[in-house]
Amino acid sequence: MSKKTLLLIIILVTSPTLASAAPENRIGPRMIYDPVDQRIILYGGAHWEGGYNFYGELWSYRPETDTWTQLEIHNDPPPRFNTMLAYIPVRHQLFLFGGWSTNDRIDDTWIFDFETSTWTQLHPADHPSRRSDSSVAYDPENDVVVLYSGYLQNDTHLQDTWIYSFREENWIRQHPDDPPLGQYGHYMVYAESTGRLLMYPGHWSIYSNGVMTSHGYGGDIWEYDVADESWTEHRSTPKPPGRYWGHIVYDSTENRIILFGGHGAVDYDDTWVYGVEEGTWERAEQTVKPSKRGSVGMAYDPVNHVAVLFGGFSENRQSLGDTWILDCETLTWHQPGTDTQTTPPSETDEPPTEDNQETRIPGFPALSILLSMAITYLITRRSPD
Repeated sequence: MSKKTLLLIIILVTSPTLASAAPENRIGPRMIYDPVDQRIILYGGAHWEGGYNFYGELWSYRPETDTWTQLEIHNDPPPRFNTMLAYIPVRHQLFLFGGWSTNDRIDDTWIFDFETSTWTQLHPADHPSRRSDSSVAYDPENDVVVLYSGYLQNDTHLQDTWIYSFREENWIRQHPDDPPLGQYGHYMVYAESTGRLLMYPGHWSIYSNGVMTSHGYGGDIWEYDVADESWTEHRSTPKPPGRYWGHIVYDSTENRIILFGGHGAVDYDDTWVYGVEEGTWERAEQTVKPSKRGSVGMAYDPVNHVAVLFGGFSENRQSLGDTWILDCETLTWHQPGTDTQTTPPSETDEPPTEDNQETRIPGFPALSILLSMAITYLITRRSPD
């Protein structure tokens, strides 16, 4: 091996293009799993610093390599956070509605096609009013996206249930009896093993003549049946303390819901699991875990049997930009790219900023060894070239 070859190795392993980019700190991003390309997809979010800075990019994440990659997209919608995003597996598309953008809450409907990397705005004759923080999920049996309630532009929370029908190409309001209270910061999943739409509630409010008379935080799972237009509450004890912006994902391997964090009477950093068939909650005891936060991005990866979490709104109201992985086999959290698994800093520590974020290099220990070997070789070997 010549000096020229070794110098080339040094240049390659120290090249900044190998550094793993990552989304900027943000609250309210949305994440789904793309089973076709077997990757996590993140959309949108916002960073608060005296005002909102909105994001509208799409990122992919691969847990096995801890690699974030920004996707090239075309005709993208206005950036936003706390939007409603669902994955449509039969079409390999994303479905997007509303959210909070530069002009307050919005009511537009979009489709992203992964094959063409293009967003297309839909123009249905009917649609829900402007809102953010609703819960949505795709029901493949009926080929509809289901949406419930949310944070309206006038700061109220309607008890309205909507479906977007791909057959009708339109939003249709449903009229179930005894729906959950109007609320925001709640999340819905489709349990594919049982074909059920399940919602974990958020921050509910009751209004009288336009004035809020009471509010609180729900804690029991609700199930929605599209064909029957009916909501059913599944009460259980014990259960997580009521909260909002506590994110849930559906673990299809174990047929269960996994809940992390959220805000309520206090801020939370706990992890709970809900057995869909059993209808019972159980708290996972953990010492290493993400810091207290809500409004995170979170998605379940069935191939690696992990849940991936990104960002969120911290206990001291900072936008976060860290990535965490939950091993769903052991229900243990770890932060990729760190040698020591320790609990993140508390709110008294300096919050992360764009200036003090560490840049991670994939496989850095191996590259360091290779670089050291190359330098040692150059020093000790006398070569004629």
